[in-house]
Amino acid sequence: MKEKSMIITVTGPPLQYEGIETVLTNVQELAQINHIFLEPKCFIETGDPSDPRLPPLDLDGSDRVLERPLSGKKELYGHLVFPFELTESLYAGTPYRPAHHVFETDLIAEAVASARARDMKISMMLSLAKPPGLAEEDYPVLPSGERRLPAISQKGCINNPKVAQYGLGLLLDVVRRYQPDGIFVDWLEYTNYHFEDNLLCFCKHCHRRADQLGFDFERMRQAALSVLKWVRNASLDDIAPAGSWESTWERMSPRVAQFFEFKARSVKAYVESLRSELDRSGFSHTHLNVAGFAPPMNKGTGMDYSTISALSGQISSVTKLYRFHWGLMVGWYANQLAQLNHRIPADAWVPFVLDMLELEGDNGFGVEHYRMPRPDEIGPLKLENENRKLREALELASSPRRMTPLLHAYCPREVFRERIATALASDAWTIGIQRYGYTGDEKLKDIGEAISKV
Repeated sequence: MKEKSMIITVTGPPLQYEGIETVLTNVQELAQINHIFLEPKCFIETGDPSDPRLPPLDLDGSDRVLERPLSGKKELYGHLVFPFELTESLYAGTPYRPAHHVFETDLIAEAVASARARDMKISMMLSLAKPPGLAEEDYPVLPSGERRLPAISQKGCINNPKVAQYGLGLLLDVVRRYQPDGIFVDWLEYTNYHFEDNLLCFCKHCHRRADQLGFDFERMRQAALSVLKWVRNASLDDIAPAGSWESTWERMSPRVAQFFEFKARSVKAYVESLRSELDRSGFSHTHLNVAGFAPPMNKGTGMDYSTISALSGQISSVTKLYRFHWGLMVGWYANQLAQLNHRIPADAWVPFVLDMLELEGDNGFGVEHYRMPRPDEIGPLKLENENRKLREALELASSPRRMTPLLHAYCPREVFRERIATALASDAWTIGIQRYGYTGDEKLKDIGEAISKV
Protein backbone atom coordinates (compact mmCIF):
# COMPACT_ATOMS: atom_id res chain seq x y z
CA MET A 1 0.00 0.00 0.00
CA LYS A 2 1.19 3.53 -0.79
CA GLU A 3 2.21 5.33 2.39
CA LYS A 4 -0.17 8.20 3.08
CA SER A 5 1.06 11.69 3.92
CA MET A 6 -0.77 14.53 5.63
CA ILE A 7 -0.54 18.31 5.58
CA ILE A 8 -2.04 20.84 7.98
CA THR A 9 -2.67 24.52 7.33
CA VAL A 10 -1.21 26.91 9.90
CA THR A 11 -1.68 30.67 10.06
CA GLY A 12 0.71 33.17 11.59
CA PRO A 13 -1.19 34.02 14.81
CA PRO A 14 -0.68 30.63 16.51
CA LEU A 15 3.06 31.01 15.90
CA GLN A 16 2.91 34.42 17.55
CA TYR A 17 0.79 33.46 20.55
CA GLU A 18 1.73 29.82 21.19
CA GLY A 19 5.31 30.07 19.97
CA ILE A 20 6.98 28.50 16.95
CA GLU A 21 8.40 25.49 18.76
CA THR A 22 5.12 24.72 20.52
CA VAL A 23 3.19 24.73 17.24
CA LEU A 24 5.76 22.63 15.40
CA THR A 25 5.98 20.16 18.28
CA ASN A 26 2.20 19.79 18.36
CA VAL A 27 2.03 19.24 14.61
CA GLN A 28 4.97 16.84 14.42
CA GLU A 29 4.62 14.88 17.64
CA LEU A 30 0.88 14.89 18.41
CA ALA A 31 -0.43 14.78 14.83
CA GLN A 32 2.54 12.97 13.24
CA ILE A 33 2.47 15.52 10.38
CA ASN A 34 5.65 16.71 8.67
CA HIS A 35 4.31 19.15 6.08
CA ILE A 36 2.68 22.53 6.76
CA PHE A 37 0.74 24.87 4.50
CA LEU A 38 1.77 28.12 6.20
CA GLU A 39 0.09 31.46 5.62
CA PRO A 40 3.04 33.90 5.80
CA LYS A 41 1.23 36.66 7.67
CA CYS A 42 1.50 38.08 11.17
CA PHE A 43 -1.29 39.61 13.22
CA ILE A 44 -1.27 43.14 14.60
CA GLU A 45 -3.85 43.16 17.38
CA THR A 46 -5.83 46.37 17.87
CA GLY A 47 -8.74 45.19 20.03
CA ASP A 48 -11.05 47.34 17.92
CA PRO A 49 -14.25 45.39 17.00
CA SER A 50 -14.51 47.46 13.81
CA ASP A 51 -11.29 45.82 12.55
CA PRO A 52 -11.17 42.33 11.00
CA ARG A 53 -11.85 39.48 13.42
CA LEU A 54 -9.98 36.22 14.01
CA PRO A 55 -11.54 33.87 13.19
CA PRO A 56 -13.41 35.84 10.52
CA LEU A 57 -17.18 36.22 10.52
CA ASP A 58 -17.04 35.63 6.79
CA LEU A 59 -19.89 33.19 6.25
CA ASP A 60 -23.20 34.05 7.89
CA GLY A 61 -22.11 36.26 10.79
CA SER A 62 -22.40 33.45 13.31
CA ASP A 63 -20.13 33.30 16.33
CA ARG A 64 -17.44 30.97 15.04
CA VAL A 65 -14.60 30.56 17.54
CA LEU A 66 -11.18 28.94 17.49
CA GLU A 67 -10.60 25.67 19.30
CA ARG A 68 -7.09 26.82 20.21
CA PRO A 69 -7.30 30.17 22.05
CA LEU A 70 -4.87 32.90 21.03
CA SER A 71 -3.39 34.70 24.02
CA GLY A 72 -6.16 33.17 26.11
CA LYS A 73 -8.85 34.48 23.72
CA LYS A 74 -11.03 32.69 21.19
CA GLU A 75 -11.42 35.81 19.06
CA LEU A 76 -9.14 38.74 18.28
CA TYR A 77 -9.45 42.01 16.35
CA GLY A 78 -6.73 43.55 14.23
CA HIS A 79 -4.93 43.18 10.89
CA LEU A 80 -3.00 40.42 9.12
CA VAL A 81 0.11 41.60 7.28
CA PHE A 82 3.06 40.14 5.42
CA PRO A 83 6.10 40.68 7.69
CA PHE A 84 8.59 41.94 5.10
CA GLU A 85 9.49 44.87 2.87
CA LEU A 86 8.00 44.44 -0.59
CA THR A 87 10.12 44.15 -3.72
CA GLU A 88 8.47 47.00 -5.60
CA SER A 89 9.74 45.97 -9.02
CA LEU A 90 7.64 42.81 -8.84
CA TYR A 91 4.43 44.88 -8.76
CA ALA A 92 5.16 47.07 -11.77
CA GLY A 93 1.99 47.34 -13.83
CA THR A 94 -0.44 47.06 -10.91
CA PRO A 95 -1.49 49.69 -8.36
CA TYR A 96 -2.13 47.01 -5.74
CA ARG A 97 0.23 45.97 -2.96
CA PRO A 98 -0.06 43.34 -0.21
CA ALA A 99 -0.63 44.67 3.30
CA HIS A 100 2.79 44.52 4.95
CA HIS A 101 4.70 45.65 8.01
CA VAL A 102 8.36 45.24 8.88
CA PHE A 103 8.83 43.86 12.40
CA GLU A 104 12.06 43.60 14.36
CA THR A 105 12.27 39.95 13.35
CA ASP A 106 10.57 37.97 10.61
CA LEU A 107 8.55 35.36 12.49
CA ILE A 108 7.75 33.49 9.28
CA ALA A 109 11.43 33.15 8.35
CA GLU A 110 12.13 31.86 11.85
CA ALA A 111 9.31 29.32 11.54
CA VAL A 112 10.65 28.11 8.18
CA ALA A 113 14.14 27.68 9.65
CA SER A 114 12.80 25.83 12.69
CA ALA A 115 10.66 23.54 10.53
CA ARG A 116 13.59 22.67 8.30
CA ALA A 117 15.73 21.90 11.33
CA ARG A 118 13.05 19.31 12.16
CA ASP A 119 13.11 17.96 8.58
CA MET A 120 9.59 19.28 7.97
CA LYS A 121 8.32 20.60 4.64
CA ILE A 122 6.87 24.10 4.37
CA SER A 123 4.54 25.34 1.62
CA MET A 124 3.26 28.91 1.60
CA MET A 125 -0.49 29.52 1.56
CA LEU A 126 -1.52 32.52 -0.57
CA SER A 127 -4.61 34.21 -2.01
CA LEU A 128 -3.16 35.66 -5.20
CA ALA A 129 -6.31 37.15 -6.74
CA LYS A 130 -7.44 39.19 -3.74
CA PRO A 131 -5.61 42.54 -3.79
CA PRO A 132 -6.31 44.74 -0.74
CA GLY A 133 -8.43 47.79 -1.49
CA LEU A 134 -9.63 46.62 -4.89
CA ALA A 135 -11.02 49.64 -6.73
CA GLU A 136 -14.63 49.46 -7.90
CA GLU A 137 -13.48 49.84 -11.49
CA ASP A 138 -11.68 46.52 -11.08
CA TYR A 139 -14.61 44.62 -9.58
CA PRO A 140 -15.86 41.61 -11.55
CA VAL A 141 -18.89 42.31 -13.74
CA LEU A 142 -22.28 40.58 -13.97
CA PRO A 143 -23.90 40.03 -17.40
CA SER A 144 -26.10 43.07 -16.73
CA GLY A 145 -22.99 45.25 -16.51
CA GLU A 146 -23.25 45.68 -12.73
CA ARG A 147 -19.91 45.54 -10.93
CA ARG A 148 -19.89 43.18 -7.97
CA LEU A 149 -17.33 41.59 -5.67
CA PRO A 150 -18.02 37.88 -5.25
CA ALA A 151 -19.43 36.99 -1.83
CA ILE A 152 -17.02 35.87 0.91
CA SER A 153 -13.86 35.77 -1.21
CA GLN A 154 -14.13 39.43 -2.28
CA LYS A 155 -11.60 38.65 -5.02
CA GLY A 156 -10.84 40.15 -8.40
CA CYS A 157 -10.97 38.68 -11.89
CA ILE A 158 -7.82 36.82 -12.97
CA ASN A 159 -8.30 38.11 -16.54
CA ASN A 160 -7.78 41.65 -15.21
CA PRO A 161 -4.05 42.42 -15.79
CA LYS A 162 -3.85 44.48 -12.58
CA VAL A 163 -5.16 41.57 -10.51
CA ALA A 164 -3.06 39.01 -12.39
CA GLN A 165 0.16 41.01 -11.95
CA TYR A 166 -0.55 41.50 -8.26
CA GLY A 167 -0.74 37.71 -7.90
CA LEU A 168 2.44 37.08 -9.87
CA GLY A 169 4.31 39.73 -7.88
CA LEU A 170 3.18 38.37 -4.53
CA LEU A 171 4.03 34.82 -5.59
CA LEU A 172 7.63 35.72 -6.45
CA ASP A 173 8.03 38.02 -3.45
CA VAL A 174 7.15 35.19 -1.08
CA VAL A 175 9.04 32.43 -2.92
CA ARG A 176 12.23 34.44 -3.22
CA ARG A 177 12.15 35.35 0.45
CA TYR A 178 11.25 32.02 2.04
CA GLN A 179 12.30 29.41 -0.57
CA PRO A 180 9.36 27.11 0.30
CA ASP A 181 8.90 23.54 -0.83
CA GLY A 182 5.59 24.47 -2.39
CA ILE A 183 2.85 27.06 -2.81
CA PHE A 184 -0.81 26.53 -1.88
CA VAL A 185 -3.06 28.94 -3.80
CA ASP A 186 -6.63 29.48 -2.64
CA TRP A 187 -9.48 31.46 -4.24
CA LEU A 188 -7.89 31.55 -7.68
CA GLU A 189 -11.14 30.32 -9.26
CA TYR A 190 -14.35 32.32 -9.74
CA THR A 191 -15.81 31.52 -6.33
CA ASN A 192 -19.56 30.88 -6.22
CA TYR A 193 -20.71 31.08 -2.61
CA HIS A 194 -23.76 33.00 -3.92
CA PHE A 195 -25.92 32.01 -6.86
CA GLU A 196 -25.26 35.05 -9.07
CA ASP A 197 -21.51 34.67 -8.55
CA ASN A 198 -21.75 31.76 -11.01
CA LEU A 199 -22.40 34.43 -13.65
CA LEU A 200 -19.16 36.36 -13.04
CA CYS A 201 -17.27 37.73 -14.92
CA PHE A 202 -18.10 39.82 -17.99
CA CYS A 203 -15.55 42.60 -17.61
CA LYS A 204 -13.69 44.09 -20.58
CA HIS A 205 -10.69 41.94 -19.75
CA CYS A 206 -12.82 38.81 -20.00
CA HIS A 207 -14.07 40.11 -23.35
CA ARG A 208 -10.48 40.38 -24.55
CA ARG A 209 -9.62 36.92 -23.20
CA ALA A 210 -12.73 35.41 -24.83
CA ASP A 211 -11.67 36.83 -28.20
CA GLN A 212 -8.19 35.36 -27.75
CA LEU A 213 -9.58 31.93 -26.87
CA GLY A 214 -12.20 31.91 -29.64
CA PHE A 215 -15.31 32.27 -27.45
CA ASP A 216 -18.31 34.39 -28.49
CA PHE A 217 -18.44 36.87 -25.61
CA GLU A 218 -21.84 38.36 -26.43
CA ARG A 219 -23.39 34.93 -26.90
CA MET A 220 -22.12 33.92 -23.44
CA ARG A 221 -23.43 37.13 -21.91
CA GLN A 222 -26.88 36.57 -23.39
CA ALA A 223 -26.86 32.99 -22.11
CA ALA A 224 -26.08 34.27 -18.60
CA LEU A 225 -28.84 36.86 -18.85
CA SER A 226 -31.27 34.12 -19.90
CA VAL A 227 -30.48 32.29 -16.64
CA LEU A 228 -31.65 35.31 -14.66
CA LYS A 229 -34.71 35.70 -16.89
CA TRP A 230 -35.62 32.04 -16.32
CA VAL A 231 -35.32 32.44 -12.53
CA ARG A 232 -37.49 35.58 -12.52
CA ASN A 233 -40.24 33.87 -14.54
CA ALA A 234 -40.03 30.39 -12.98
CA SER A 235 -43.13 28.68 -11.62
CA LEU A 236 -43.34 25.94 -9.00
CA ASP A 237 -43.54 23.35 -11.78
CA ASP A 238 -40.35 24.75 -13.34
CA ILE A 239 -38.28 24.26 -10.22
CA ALA A 240 -38.94 20.57 -9.72
CA PRO A 241 -35.56 18.94 -8.96
CA ALA A 242 -33.62 18.37 -12.18
CA GLY A 243 -31.20 15.72 -10.93
CA SER A 244 -27.74 17.23 -11.32
CA TRP A 245 -25.68 20.38 -11.81
CA GLU A 246 -25.68 20.00 -15.60
CA SER A 247 -29.39 19.30 -15.94
CA THR A 248 -30.30 22.20 -13.64
CA TRP A 249 -28.24 24.74 -15.59
CA GLU A 250 -29.36 23.21 -18.89
CA ARG A 251 -32.94 23.87 -17.82
CA MET A 252 -32.17 27.50 -16.97
CA SER A 253 -30.13 28.18 -20.11
CA PRO A 254 -28.91 25.54 -22.59
CA ARG A 255 -26.03 27.76 -23.73
CA VAL A 256 -24.53 28.70 -20.36
CA ALA A 257 -22.22 25.66 -20.39
CA GLN A 258 -19.98 27.51 -22.86
CA PHE A 259 -19.50 30.29 -20.33
CA PHE A 260 -18.42 27.79 -17.68
CA GLU A 261 -15.95 26.36 -20.18
CA PHE A 262 -14.59 29.87 -20.80
CA LYS A 263 -14.01 30.32 -17.08
CA ALA A 264 -12.21 26.99 -16.92
CA ARG A 265 -9.94 28.05 -19.78
CA SER A 266 -9.26 31.36 -17.99
CA VAL A 267 -8.31 29.59 -14.75
CA LYS A 268 -6.11 27.15 -16.68
CA ALA A 269 -4.28 30.02 -18.39
CA TYR A 270 -3.55 31.75 -15.09
CA VAL A 271 -2.35 28.56 -13.41
CA GLU A 272 -0.05 28.02 -16.38
CA SER A 273 1.30 31.56 -15.98
CA LEU A 274 2.06 30.91 -12.30
CA ARG A 275 3.87 27.67 -13.13
CA SER A 276 5.80 29.36 -15.95
CA GLU A 277 6.83 32.25 -13.72
CA LEU A 278 8.11 29.88 -11.04
CA ASP A 279 10.05 27.86 -13.61
CA ARG A 280 11.48 30.94 -15.34
CA SER A 281 12.59 32.41 -12.01
CA GLY A 282 14.54 29.34 -10.92
CA PHE A 283 11.85 27.68 -8.79
CA SER A 284 10.97 24.70 -10.98
CA HIS A 285 11.27 22.50 -7.88
CA THR A 286 8.58 24.47 -6.02
CA HIS A 287 5.35 22.49 -6.16
CA LEU A 288 2.15 24.40 -6.99
CA ASN A 289 -1.03 23.33 -5.18
CA VAL A 290 -4.22 24.95 -6.50
CA ALA A 291 -7.36 24.78 -4.36
CA GLY A 292 -10.92 24.65 -5.62
CA PHE A 293 -14.54 24.04 -4.67
CA ALA A 294 -15.80 20.46 -4.44
CA PRO A 295 -17.70 18.85 -7.32
CA PRO A 296 -19.97 19.94 -8.89
CA MET A 297 -19.59 23.53 -7.63
CA ASN A 298 -16.16 23.63 -9.28
CA LYS A 299 -17.90 23.62 -12.68
CA GLY A 300 -19.30 27.05 -11.91
CA THR A 301 -15.97 28.36 -10.59
CA GLY A 302 -13.87 27.32 -13.57
CA MET A 303 -11.73 24.86 -11.59
CA ASP A 304 -11.44 21.95 -14.04
CA TYR A 305 -9.62 19.38 -11.93
CA SER A 306 -8.99 17.02 -14.85
CA THR A 307 -7.17 19.74 -16.77
CA ILE A 308 -5.33 21.42 -13.89
CA SER A 309 -4.01 18.21 -12.37
CA ALA A 310 -2.66 17.09 -15.77
CA LEU A 311 -0.78 20.31 -16.63
CA SER A 312 2.48 19.38 -14.93
CA GLY A 313 4.03 16.95 -12.49
CA GLN A 314 4.68 20.04 -10.37
CA ILE A 315 1.00 21.03 -10.14
CA SER A 316 -1.60 19.39 -7.88
CA SER A 317 -5.24 20.14 -7.16
CA VAL A 318 -6.70 20.58 -3.68
CA THR A 319 -10.43 20.10 -3.23
CA LYS A 320 -12.01 21.77 -0.21
CA LEU A 321 -14.40 19.34 1.48
CA TYR A 322 -16.07 21.96 3.69
CA ARG A 323 -19.49 20.47 4.30
CA PHE A 324 -20.71 23.33 6.48
CA HIS A 325 -19.97 25.71 3.58
CA TRP A 326 -22.24 23.65 1.32
CA GLY A 327 -25.07 23.81 3.85
CA LEU A 328 -24.76 27.58 4.03
CA MET A 329 -24.72 27.78 0.23
CA VAL A 330 -28.04 25.92 0.08
CA GLY A 331 -29.61 28.59 2.26
CA TRP A 332 -27.93 31.46 0.43
CA TYR A 333 -28.86 30.18 -3.02
CA ALA A 334 -32.48 29.52 -2.01
CA ASN A 335 -32.87 33.01 -0.52
CA GLN A 336 -31.27 34.69 -3.54
CA LEU A 337 -33.41 32.76 -6.01
CA ALA A 338 -36.52 33.73 -4.04
CA GLN A 339 -35.46 37.39 -4.13
CA LEU A 340 -34.95 37.25 -7.88
CA ASN A 341 -38.26 35.46 -8.46
CA HIS A 342 -40.46 37.47 -6.02
CA ARG A 343 -43.22 34.79 -6.01
CA ILE A 344 -41.78 31.44 -4.96
CA PRO A 345 -40.63 31.43 -1.31
CA ALA A 346 -37.10 30.40 -0.36
CA ASP A 347 -38.22 27.13 1.27
CA ALA A 348 -39.63 25.95 -2.06
CA TRP A 349 -36.29 26.56 -3.79
CA VAL A 350 -34.36 24.28 -1.38
CA PRO A 351 -34.92 20.96 -3.26
CA PHE A 352 -33.96 22.69 -6.53
CA VAL A 353 -30.71 23.95 -4.99
CA LEU A 354 -29.89 20.61 -3.36
CA ASP A 355 -30.14 19.01 -6.80
CA MET A 356 -28.05 21.75 -8.38
CA LEU A 357 -25.25 21.28 -5.84
CA GLU A 358 -25.76 17.49 -5.88
CA LEU A 359 -26.42 17.25 -2.16
CA GLU A 360 -28.74 14.64 -0.71
CA GLY A 361 -30.92 13.92 2.26
CA ASP A 362 -32.34 17.18 3.57
CA ASN A 363 -35.24 18.00 1.26
CA GLY A 364 -37.64 18.02 4.17
CA PHE A 365 -36.09 21.03 5.87
CA GLY A 366 -36.79 24.70 5.27
CA VAL A 367 -34.20 27.31 4.43
CA GLU A 368 -33.67 28.22 8.11
CA HIS A 369 -32.13 24.76 8.63
CA TYR A 370 -29.15 25.69 6.45
CA ARG A 371 -27.17 27.81 8.87
CA MET A 372 -23.69 27.84 10.36
CA PRO A 373 -23.40 24.89 12.77
CA ARG A 374 -21.99 25.34 16.25
CA PRO A 375 -18.66 23.58 16.91
CA ASP A 376 -20.49 20.68 18.61
CA GLU A 377 -23.08 20.21 15.82
CA ILE A 378 -22.78 17.86 12.86
CA GLY A 379 -24.35 20.42 10.55
CA PRO A 380 -27.30 20.43 8.15
CA LEU A 381 -26.01 17.89 5.61
CA LYS A 382 -25.36 14.19 5.98
CA LEU A 383 -21.74 13.03 6.16
CA GLU A 384 -22.23 10.86 3.07
CA ASN A 385 -22.35 14.02 0.95
CA GLU A 386 -18.78 14.73 1.94
CA ASN A 387 -17.61 11.17 1.35
CA ARG A 388 -19.19 11.08 -2.10
CA LYS A 389 -17.61 14.37 -3.16
CA LEU A 390 -14.24 13.08 -1.99
CA ARG A 391 -14.61 10.10 -4.32
CA GLU A 392 -15.79 12.29 -7.19
CA ALA A 393 -12.86 14.70 -6.82
CA LEU A 394 -10.36 11.83 -6.90
CA GLU A 395 -12.03 10.46 -10.04
CA LEU A 396 -11.75 13.86 -11.75
CA ALA A 397 -8.01 14.20 -11.15
CA SER A 398 -5.55 12.91 -13.73
CA SER A 399 -4.14 10.75 -10.91
CA PRO A 400 -4.98 10.35 -7.19
CA ARG A 401 -1.46 11.58 -6.60
CA ARG A 402 -2.46 14.95 -8.06
CA MET A 403 -5.53 15.50 -5.83
CA THR A 404 -5.38 16.43 -2.15
CA PRO A 405 -8.69 16.42 -0.25
CA LEU A 406 -8.67 19.21 2.35
CA LEU A 407 -10.72 18.28 5.42
CA HIS A 408 -12.09 20.95 7.76
CA ALA A 409 -11.49 20.52 11.49
CA TYR A 410 -14.42 22.76 12.47
CA CYS A 411 -16.72 19.97 13.64
CA PRO A 412 -17.35 17.67 16.61
CA ARG A 413 -14.46 15.37 17.44
CA GLU A 414 -16.32 12.18 16.48
CA VAL A 415 -17.10 13.65 13.05
CA PHE A 416 -13.47 14.68 12.64
CA ARG A 417 -12.27 11.16 13.40
CA GLU A 418 -14.66 9.67 10.85
CA ARG A 419 -13.63 12.31 8.31
CA ILE A 420 -9.94 11.40 8.66
CA ALA A 421 -10.57 7.65 8.55
CA THR A 422 -12.61 7.98 5.34
CA ALA A 423 -9.95 10.08 3.62
CA LEU A 424 -7.14 7.76 4.67
CA ALA A 425 -9.10 4.78 3.32
CA SER A 426 -9.56 6.53 -0.04
CA ASP A 427 -7.20 6.49 -3.04
CA ALA A 428 -5.75 9.89 -2.06
CA TRP A 429 -2.00 9.90 -1.53
CA THR A 430 -2.03 13.12 0.49
CA ILE A 431 -4.71 14.48 2.85
CA GLY A 432 -4.86 18.05 4.12
CA ILE A 433 -6.34 19.38 7.38
CA GLN A 434 -7.85 22.87 7.62
CA ARG A 435 -6.64 24.15 10.08
CA TYR A 436 -4.42 24.13 13.16
CA GLY A 437 -6.54 26.75 14.93
CA TYR A 438 -9.53 24.38 14.91
CA THR A 439 -7.59 21.35 16.14
CA GLY A 440 -7.19 21.10 19.89
CA ASP A 441 -4.65 18.65 21.29
CA GLU A 442 -7.18 15.81 21.25
CA LYS A 443 -7.92 16.26 17.56
CA LEU A 444 -4.19 16.44 16.83
CA LYS A 445 -3.75 13.15 18.66
CA ASP A 446 -6.63 11.70 16.64
CA ILE A 447 -4.76 12.56 13.45
CA GLY A 448 -1.58 10.92 14.72
CA GLU A 449 -3.44 7.80 15.83
CA ALA A 450 -5.21 7.50 12.47
CA ILE A 451 -1.94 7.87 10.54
CA SER A 452 -0.26 5.24 12.69
CA LYS A 453 -2.89 2.70 11.65
CA VAL A 454 -2.33 3.15 7.93
